[in-house]
Amino acid sequence: MVLRQDGSKMPFEPTDFCVGLDIGICGRSIRVYDCDPYTREFFNNLGTPQAEAQQCPSDSFAESLKVVPPKKDPELLQYLEKKLGGGRVASQKQFLDNDRKVLRFFTRSDDLQFVWHYFLADDTVEIREVHFPNDGRDSFSVYLRR
Repeated sequence: MVLRQDGSKMPFEPTDFCVGLDIGICGRSIRVYDCDPYTREFFNNLGTPQAEAQQCPSDSFAESLKVVPPKKDPELLQYLEKKLGGGRVASQKQFLDNDRKVLRFFTRSDDLQFVWHYFLADDTVEIREVHFPNDGRDSFSVYLRR
């Protein structure tokens, strides 16, 4: 339970969270920028509609992490791909026929459960460990390409 920092020793309530307000939690000021449609409907039913969504400011560090893609010349790219023996994928029909079609398998190994996704479009496999509440394990996921 997180208590308000105004000295009242009272816990936060849903009405304390409003779009555009700063909330003090554990010595940090946190601004609420937006909420989902269900939350907006909830507050409308209470008679206190939420303000419009605000733009989240970007910091300079996050901006520096953005990768700027190099400009590509489509003709040069196609020429180089053809020269290196590449170009269009031979299995393009397979991709178009099976796009968004996935085979899902539920597996178990010792005491661990896994879900295997086999993507028919490009013959790749994703293995994800199944987690349960409070199991204390880190996530595990593997991607395999045939």
